[in-house]
Amino acid sequence: MAFKSKVEADPSVISAVEEVIDLDVMRSAHNMTGVDQQVLKSVLKTYAYYNPEIEYCQGMNFIAGLLLMVFKDETTAFKALQELVDKFQMAELFNVELPKLKLYFYQLDRLVNIVLPEVHAHLREEQINSSYFASAWFITIFTNSLKQ
Repeated sequence: MAFKSKVEADPSVISAVEEVIDLDVMRSAHNMTGVDQQVLKSVLKTYAYYNPEIEYCQGMNFIAGLLLMVFKDETTAFKALQELVDKFQMAELFNVELPKLKLYFYQLDRLVNIVLPEVHAHLREEQINSSYFASAWFITIFTNSLKQ
């Protein structure tokens, strides 16, 4: 991976997100059986360098961790992360404005209203919308909910 060698040669290129990645990996790695924390950090830091538009977003650690558990190879996990973000236009989910995340909240609220109108009415009465409980689901594409 050419990107990895560039990050290793000059870690300052991702200095804005390096500490956040280290903290997130430390907090989440205990949920990822068989995933080496250093390898996970490497995948995330390399991705941050590869995609400066997004760099890193909290929750990507769960996605990359799952990819490492499945593929058991750093390069393949990195390439799979690239493909996931590109194919499913996840940049809109991870960028600062979060337009896709807001759309998902709206869609979930509408679906709850259609399928479970009483639940939707109660949530509205309590002033609760899906952003209160569904952020982590969407940002991690549900990988944070997987139990080992």
